[in-house]
Amino acid sequence: MLQNNNRNSVNKLSKKSLKANKMRNVCAILAIILTTILITITISGSMTFYKTNKIYDIVSNYNVNCDGYLNINKESEKKLNSVDNVDKVGIIQLASVEGVKNKELLNENIALESVKNKIAFDMMAVVPIEGSYPKKPEEVFVPTWILEVLEIEKKVGGKINLDVEINGEVKTIECVLSGYYESLVPRGSNQTKIFVSNEFIEKYNSEIIDKKNTKVAFITLKNLNDESSFKTAKDEIQKIGQKIGALSYKANPKYDKEENGMFQSDNMEQVIAISVGLLIVMITGYLIIYNIFHISVAKDIRFYGLLKTIGTTSKQLKKIILKQAIKLSIIGIPIGLILGYIVSIIIIPMALEFTIFGNITVVSHSLSMFLVSTIFSLITVLISCNKPARAAGKVSPIEAVRYVISDNKSKKKVKKGAYGAKIYKMAWSNIIKNKKRVILSILSISLSALTVIFTVNATMGLDPKKHADAQMASDISIENLVYNGIQSGKGYEPITEEFIEKIKELDMVESVTPYYSGISPEKDGTIIRFWSKIKIDEKFKKELQSYGDPSKKYIGFSIDPIDKNTIYASVRALKADMIDKEVEKLKIIDGTIDKNEFKKGNYIIFYPTSEKDNSVKAGDALPLTFEVVDENGNLKEAKKDFKVMAVVSRQDGEFASNNLKFLNIEESAFKEIFSDYKNYVDCLNIKLKDGTDIKKADEVISKLIIESGNSSLELSSKNFFIEGVKSIKVTFLAIGAIISGILGLIGIINVMNTVLTGIFSRRVEFAMLESIGMTKKQLKKMILFEGLYYIVLSSLLIIPLGIAVSYVAPMMLPIYGGLNISLCIMSILVAITIISILIMITPIIGYKLVSRESIVERLNFVE
Repeated sequence: MLQNNNRNSVNKLSKKSLKANKMRNVCAILAIILTTILITITISGSMTFYKTNKIYDIVSNYNVNCDGYLNINKESEKKLNSVDNVDKVGIIQLASVEGVKNKELLNENIALESVKNKIAFDMMAVVPIEGSYPKKPEEVFVPTWILEVLEIEKKVGGKINLDVEINGEVKTIECVLSGYYESLVPRGSNQTKIFVSNEFIEKYNSEIIDKKNTKVAFITLKNLNDESSFKTAKDEIQKIGQKIGALSYKANPKYDKEENGMFQSDNMEQVIAISVGLLIVMITGYLIIYNIFHISVAKDIRFYGLLKTIGTTSKQLKKIILKQAIKLSIIGIPIGLILGYIVSIIIIPMALEFTIFGNITVVSHSLSMFLVSTIFSLITVLISCNKPARAAGKVSPIEAVRYVISDNKSKKKVKKGAYGAKIYKMAWSNIIKNKKRVILSILSISLSALTVIFTVNATMGLDPKKHADAQMASDISIENLVYNGIQSGKGYEPITEEFIEKIKELDMVESVTPYYSGISPEKDGTIIRFWSKIKIDEKFKKELQSYGDPSKKYIGFSIDPIDKNTIYASVRALKADMIDKEVEKLKIIDGTIDKNEFKKGNYIIFYPTSEKDNSVKAGDALPLTFEVVDENGNLKEAKKDFKVMAVVSRQDGEFASNNLKFLNIEESAFKEIFSDYKNYVDCLNIKLKDGTDIKKADEVISKLIIESGNSSLELSSKNFFIEGVKSIKVTFLAIGAIISGILGLIGIINVMNTVLTGIFSRRVEFAMLESIGMTKKQLKKMILFEGLYYIVLSSLLIIPLGIAVSYVAPMMLPIYGGLNISLCIMSILVAITIISILIMITPIIGYKLVSRESIVERLNFVE
């Protein structure tokens, strides 16, 4: 049997049809460009935020984003530069072993360092807000919060006096501010740095260069990536350390996936946020393109019917339409990719360049990103055109010849009345008689709004206060860091009752809550940490052994190297009256919290740091024997049988500051066991009165700490986190305004396209209404009522879904944002207002364009 090859005919028909629909082509190309821009921005922008967030977590927690640290000297430094596997090297040199000793900064452990090359600054995400890195002997580069504490104006070239310990003697050096930066590492972390030049060291402390443990190399390796295991990272760093003769070496803890479970769990939230954003974009693009091709097919339905009469098959008709869509995609998708690239790859990094994210912004511009964007855009186009193409293929030649675009599918019966039709009822009848068209229009309008709402909340949803609330359980906290006292040579210094009373007497303070933690001194009586020596039974021993090796990573306790039935762990005293508030941010894995039972002092709340399933359950007996100090200063054992009230952990994927330790008992029971409890205050949580200037409170309480002379005390404040995030928020507002403006413009075009398409497709219907006596004024009124119904129906969809996407969107932020209620409400109201204006104005404009022709011309018009 001979077969005809009609491929050339199909291609020719597709080409001719494409040329005949120039206006449709322009609209379709514009829709494809806009859809591709949206998809490219969503994929590239999301990946940029995702990767930047990952590095932010690393730098803010470990101070530097590298693969490992090497303690080096001059010889090993020379060898390091010749190691093939090393990709980048950043070197820092201590300028003083003891750091900065200004009295205002004594409790902060500020390091004084010089940086050999810019690579180290990049790894630590240290970017000048103003000024530059230090070059001359007297120049210093300082974090903004230190300038505020020292009450020094943020002015490049200004004078700043630093008290620096050199060879055991504290010297005051007058320095010049070369610049200042916003530290990604929060205040109170003991990792803050002031930078000086190499010339500073040569002038003031040249001897330190030859001292051991004063020079560190941060390195990245060519054969390590995000997927590398902690063991692989440690082995590679060890090889290099041994090869060059480094004094010591260590892999960056960022590779320890088990320790960093908190950061890893956040990834899923961001994947969800990106997926939701991409889905909204694809559906929005689908509806825009579908509308255009649906109207195009309806307009050319007679043409397709006539083609069928001469033997064209349904499959061939479908090919004709899809070929047109592909040709339009070949034009629209590359343009959309380029414009999307400009927005997400150039504008966003430019906005971030002069912020603390400047050196950690990881821009996604790989070939795979463009490939994914192209695939998603093409899929969206083909899905959008598939249904109109099938509709063209199914039409019969006779139906096609008689076809006129109208809402003739309505099965509504003829209405009878004595007083004539009501305009608002006619409008509602028009809405409900073509449910499919109305649903598509409402979905298209609503998704345009949701795209903007999502973007606004994703980029502007950063709430400094919420971020601070997540980081701290109180307004201000004073912690007794025993290590600081040891380092200063004074040893352990307790927080005294006199000091606590001084804070309580401040007018700005509402309450001060001391938290006690158990202490077991060393054999010589010295205290080196807030940990208790505890003998445990076999069952609890097996539970703890299943958590892993505490010598390799922090898991909340350590095992005595001699007596394996003895552990060192944190024991915290909690007030029964406050227990519900203490655990409100945590997840109760097993058991229930009973305030009255806890008050009896026989229960313990177990807070393991391990993510594994616990064999310790609520109701289990837990006999513990504590090594404590009696009234005479002698060591003794205090035994008490506890019951486990509950096992708790942090919420999945969330970080929430709390006051619990590994083992938590009621305060009265704690005081019975630890008779010297008054000297065991681990930290003070300070709640300020409403309306108090927290910055002023920080200054006042900091002065009290300095006056106390206790070098172990360190102040943390919500204000540190709030101030640190404020400059970031300005940047995100700028980015949000740019992206939301672009998406808002796209949304406006979509709404106008949807509304105008509906008006143009009803030109015959309007002509018929006018022919039976309806005035243009009445028609306009009916159209306005229809618009009002569209607004109400769209709002019913936008409001609940807007709240949902406002909740999901902030998960993309590099810093915790959470649901910002005020921003959510504002973005929804603004979106609805703009849509309302467009829906009320655009149909009237469309009707004026349609009604320029006479009624007869419109009635005779067949699409």
